[in-house]
Amino acid sequence: IIVEDKPGWEYSKKAFSKVPLNFYDVQFRHDKGLKQLEGFMGMSIVESQVDFNLDRPLTQEEIDMTIKYCQYDVEATLTILDKVMNRFKAQLAICKTFKRPLRDMCKTYAQLAAKILEAKPIEYNDDYDFVLPDNLIIEKYTDVPKWFLSAKEDCYVEMKAKKAKCEVIKDNLEEELANCDVEKEVEKIQKKIARIEKLIETLDWENPEDYKKFFMERQFEIEVAGVMNRFGWGGIHGAKEKILVKSNDDEILLMADVDQLYPSLMVHYNILSRAVKHPENFKPLLETSLRLKAEGKKDERVPYKEICNITYGASGADTNTLYDPLHRNLVCIYGQLFILDLLEKVEDICESLQNNTDGIFVKIKRADLEEFKRRVHEWEERTHLHMSFEEYSFCSQKDVNNYLLISKSGKFKSKGAYTKSMDELDNNMIIVREALIKYLVDGTPPEETIYNCDEMVKFQTISKIGKTFHHMVHNGKKLRERVVRVFASKSENDKSLYGYHETGSLKKIGNTPERCFINNRNIVGRKCPPKLDKEYYVKVAYERYNKYLGVKG
Repeated sequence: IIVEDKPGWEYSKKAFSKVPLNFYDVQFRHDKGLKQLEGFMGMSIVESQVDFNLDRPLTQEEIDMTIKYCQYDVEATLTILDKVMNRFKAQLAICKTFKRPLRDMCKTYAQLAAKILEAKPIEYNDDYDFVLPDNLIIEKYTDVPKWFLSAKEDCYVEMKAKKAKCEVIKDNLEEELANCDVEKEVEKIQKKIARIEKLIETLDWENPEDYKKFFMERQFEIEVAGVMNRFGWGGIHGAKEKILVKSNDDEILLMADVDQLYPSLMVHYNILSRAVKHPENFKPLLETSLRLKAEGKKDERVPYKEICNITYGASGADTNTLYDPLHRNLVCIYGQLFILDLLEKVEDICESLQNNTDGIFVKIKRADLEEFKRRVHEWEERTHLHMSFEEYSFCSQKDVNNYLLISKSGKFKSKGAYTKSMDELDNNMIIVREALIKYLVDGTPPEETIYNCDEMVKFQTISKIGKTFHHMVHNGKKLRERVVRVFASKSENDKSLYGYHETGSLKKIGNTPERCFINNRNIVGRKCPPKLDKEYYVKVAYERYNKYLGVKG
């Protein structure tokens, strides 16, 4: 199991299930291993000194060291469980609420949704037979609904054209190859031919998988309300880029979000997955979720909200019994077009700052607020959707995926690596995030934030090598660890961190300083050592600020 790196059930599912085992996976992000999570929390990430590949019995000392090492990881796992206890409680609440057995604690929300809704797999042949809702009113931006309705035919045409173009390129390369007698050039041309042949293979419109991949990658861009928006199969995305906006006495920044957009669409437009055995059971789940939200019962709401939201996602996964590609796409299409419908109705009385899958963010004159809400209410009545409003006083926005908002009450809302909130289980150079946020919000120079901080853990970068690397190398020494804690160094004796690649070459590990030192021991509560190069972090903060607001230099 360990050497071949396979799950136990692949050897014998029957034998593997003989011993009942109820478990919950605290590794909620599968791109982050235990050592990384330990590192983020400032814990020791020193590897065991006992080689896992010894071909002899361990000595008593080695046994003791191994037990100590394993015990440490178990205790670390319990610490992580404490950090993700809300997720654990939500999973447990779902199992209790919907009378699922305890063994379902190991299932994903998508798997649970399929069980709760008693989904039975169905085969479909209508994946792209799109129709639009009768109550949709789009009069100005009509090219968008036309793009969705013609997507199936347009995709065939585009695939055919791209394939034909690739075949012409291939013919030209083969002719060039026939006339070439320089060995190195022959190899280059052969590699180009191999790449173009591989691309041609993926442009087969008669192969459902090739067609689906090409289809889902297509997007449509159009300027709406002064903002360039992108429509596609993952939602609408558009934002004014590299802006910093503050409200004043006459203006407000307003976020208008649809409450549980996708579940609401599935109920009101009868586009819940057709694999659901009793679709009438879904509506009460949504109604309960919205009622508990209105009552402010956040914890009680969790199981209902999660099941409602994941039912949509599961309908697009061909490994889930809820799979229904047509209805999944219709939910996404309807959501985007109704947001576009709303934008059309209000664009003359507000400035659009951001449009996303389930809402809009605008700057509006306070005198126009009631009229804005009146138009939104008309839209709500027609579409059967419900909006929630939140006022903000500050907006700094790099793009649709990177922004920082501050509400009237001082509550932060952020998205993106540069400004996301502090997370003990995702803690890389948190000091730079703090410095950037303060600089954006009140102009505090990054030097002030960074030089006044003495918490070592806030300066760490947790770096990891993948399977294509044999080991890391630092200051000429081979490292035992595959996950290390890195800091910028003032010392000229400290060099860059490298990974020894399977090709036999050394490659610098990305996002690490040119000069660095490593400390893999527990640093919780430790102060910054004299050789920590704080100027490096100041430089990174300014670089991110410049990228955020498009400042050159």
